[in-house]
Amino acid sequence: MNALGAWLDARDGAAVAQAWARLGAKRVELGGDRWTITPHAAAHFAAAFLGWPLERVMWLAASEEELPPPTFATRGTVARCFLDQAVDRSEECFETWKIRELVDGARGVQHVSLEYLYDDGSREPAGGSVTLVRVFDRARGIGASIQTWRDVWTIGDVDLAALDLFAGEVHFRIAWKPYELDGVRGFLAQLAAELDAHYDVSATWPGTVTEHEVEGTAVRWYTWRFSSGERAIEIVEHRYRDDGVPETGSIRATVHGLPWGHVLVAHLSDDAHGVEGWLKLRLPRAHGDAVRARLASIPGVTPIR
Repeated sequence: MNALGAWLDARDGAAVAQAWARLGAKRVELGGDRWTITPHAAAHFAAAFLGWPLERVMWLAASEEELPPPTFATRGTVARCFLDQAVDRSEECFETWKIRELVDGARGVQHVSLEYLYDDGSREPAGGSVTLVRVFDRARGIGASIQTWRDVWTIGDVDLAALDLFAGEVHFRIAWKPYELDGVRGFLAQLAAELDAHYDVSATWPGTVTEHEVEGTAVRWYTWRFSSGERAIEIVEHRYRDDGVPETGSIRATVHGLPWGHVLVAHLSDDAHGVEGWLKLRLPRAHGDAVRARLASIPGVTPIR
């Protein structure tokens, strides 16, 4: 059996390590300090690599509770815990493996998760977990191990262009006291316009209150949705008032209608000192960098990190 086949068929750390040493896998750095690799990117890459519809591999980005049943699972004590350089412990470990595999002929994907525990001398065992996606073509002898949030390792000549969907966060302060709904809409319109020009006028879209909850005089919760066709901005606001304490609030604004896997969400909160916020991003690298640049250019906004 060749090294690629041995790697894909291995079902314990020692066997994986032996096959991995023969693969000649190369680590490829993507994203840099500000961006991390996402499971959604792994799904896009798998679809492009295999020539499958994206819908066939979207499950690769699902949460543990939503994943299909494993095609292989095992747990037990091993002398070495190893998985594609993401974990390498040459000591006794108790590990749990789960592999979910989808194959079409010589090509396919493996969703591999590993949890491990070891004795570090303290009262409680130490350990960790890692999840990765392997995409492969046995006939061509090529593949990739995509270690979400971490690294990518390639086997053979693999084009990683489709692996362009990175996650990141940006924290900032904004010179508002306090924030206002119209201001938040205008703020998000500027950022979303970097992704799709239609959002540039989203601050003028008609809106409705889809949820409204009040708990006495202290807590208010509102959800607004402003939409134009399939595109929408959803804003959820939570306000709190306590006797003798200035009212505070937080707001979450989400852009809807982006391609699958893409995310732009703004979180804002106010207090006596002003307004702080952060952006949650999952975007192609160029779009993510453009959103960061637009944020830094908005008057009154000071990026923190």
